[in-house]
Amino acid sequence: PVVTSGHISDSLEDQAKELTAIAGTGADAVILLTNRLAKENDIEEIMGLITRTVISGQSSSGWNETYPTKEIFVKDIDNQYLYVYEDNHIVVGIISLIPGPDPDYQSIIWKNSGTSPLVLHRLCVDPHRQREGIGSRLMNFAETFGREQGYTSLQLDTRISNHTAANLYEQLGYTKTGTITRNRGNFICYEKKL
Repeated sequence: PVVTSGHISDSLEDQAKELTAIAGTGADAVILLTNRLAKENDIEEIMGLITRTVISGQSSSGWNETYPTKEIFVKDIDNQYLYVYEDNHIVVGIISLIPGPDPDYQSIIWKNSGTSPLVLHRLCVDPHRQREGIGSRLMNFAETFGREQGYTSLQLDTRISNHTAANLYEQLGYTKTGTITRNRGNFICYEKKL
């Protein structure tokens, strides 16, 4: 049986330290779920996550063997944009949080234009851990981080064919603001005021 412990906090510091669940039969069977900045030594585990996502065919994001690259993740790590979500020190999700605006979004008319947006890119949950609420937890983390850092909105995009991500964003209160075209296809942009 799984017994939940505590509650989901609105504080980023509390989230980073959160003991989310106690599982198993023994008192020593503890599962610790945390968000933290990615480090250089996480890169192989992150690339393994990306490979599993691409191979599983569950990614409608347009990700493949050429995108996203290891170099993109190293740059995100160097800039302190990439966060990992861990279960007992195993990376099960990632998210990049980048100060905006994103140059690819110039054609979009944002509802919160003229403000300081935080841009979300490269959200990924291990395909073997889908439907456990990890994507929602990562989004909650992004929103809390954005508010605590003084950003006024969260902006993101997802490939038009990625219905799973679109449904998640819409369930979390994100509003469609338009579409953009990249070399990997067409993407819907979303925004939420923080």
